[in-house]
Amino acid sequence: AGSDQTGISVSGEKAKIVDGTVRECSNGVSLDLGSTKHYVSGITSRDNQSDGFRSWATESKISKNRAVANDGHGFNLAFGGGHKISGNLAADNGGSGFTSGTGNENSFTKNVALRNFQSGFNMGPGNDHVVAGNVASGNGERGFLNGSGSYATYAKNVASGNSGDGFEMGAGANHRLLKNRSLGNGGNGFEHHTPNETIYKGNVAEGNGAVGFLLNAGSNHEVVKNVATGNRGSGFEQHTPSGVLYKGNRSIGNAVDGFRLNTGNNLELTKNVADGNGGDGFYGGTATATIYAKNEANGNGGDGIDTPSNITGMLSGNEVHANTGRGIYIGLGASSSTVEKSDAFGNGEGDLVDQSTDCGTTTWAKNDFGTSEANGAPD
Repeated sequence: AGSDQTGISVSGEKAKIVDGTVRECSNGVSLDLGSTKHYVSGITSRDNQSDGFRSWATESKISKNRAVANDGHGFNLAFGGGHKISGNLAADNGGSGFTSGTGNENSFTKNVALRNFQSGFNMGPGNDHVVAGNVASGNGERGFLNGSGSYATYAKNVASGNSGDGFEMGAGANHRLLKNRSLGNGGNGFEHHTPNETIYKGNVAEGNGAVGFLLNAGSNHEVVKNVATGNRGSGFEQHTPSGVLYKGNRSIGNAVDGFRLNTGNNLELTKNVADGNGGDGFYGGTATATIYAKNEANGNGGDGIDTPSNITGMLSGNEVHANTGRGIYIGLGASSSTVEKSDAFGNGEGDLVDQSTDCGTTTWAKNDFGTSEANGAPD
């Protein structure tokens, strides 16, 4: 204690460090470069000038330790891979709770990150990480950040009450986010930047300060069986992605739209539910070649399905009821669309409304509806 040197420095192979307290040093515990296969358990590392635990080693097990009130990160895997990090606590540190640098195949399971100044978990450029069963709560930035690595799996984690996003996927590709919960964070529940071919399945975004699920870019994503409810933005929103499948999702009671597709192409929305949102159930923006099939939009504050510019689009088998605005709307910029086998009743501004030029390029077939308008006039 009370030193500007590292508290415990470990080299060689297969060292076993158990039970004790390290405080007021530079780094609390350091696993040296070139060392491997250590076991660290039961250590409390607190009030150190840098990191609580820092590793340059490989293939070590770090389990049931505590990193508290260090000036740097709680647990910093600066270099090296193949680590198993489980059952640890990182609280009130000046950096992130848990970070991973250039190493690959690190596993983070059943850890807790509380009230750290930066993010709860910050995964850097390494690949093939597994982040499962962890909790990130009350951190100053994001709950979970994937910076630039690929092939990461995030499963059954909880991000709650963080100042930024619950989960943020920065770069890389081929990620899987499965059965995570993002609750009451200040930013988005899940924010996706540039990674391609990412799967979001069985996740929940509830009560976040912005959008539930926000996809900014990338392509060929699968967004399946997720729930977005009570968020201050839209439930699901995308900007430029193409080739995205939205299937079996529920967007309930969000402040803006249920599903907001600002742009993109070759999108498919199948068997989704948008109920009781403040704006439209489904808003198509300038997205083109979009398929809406067997969706439900009920009791939304705007239109049920609003497609201002859907070129060569298909709307089939949708149920659209009791929305404040229009039921199904084909806008001035739309062309060569088909609306078939859909059911629209009790919508406030018309059940089927087509304002595309002369309605000549929209095909309507086998729909069941109460009222309709064609190019602004009753049809």
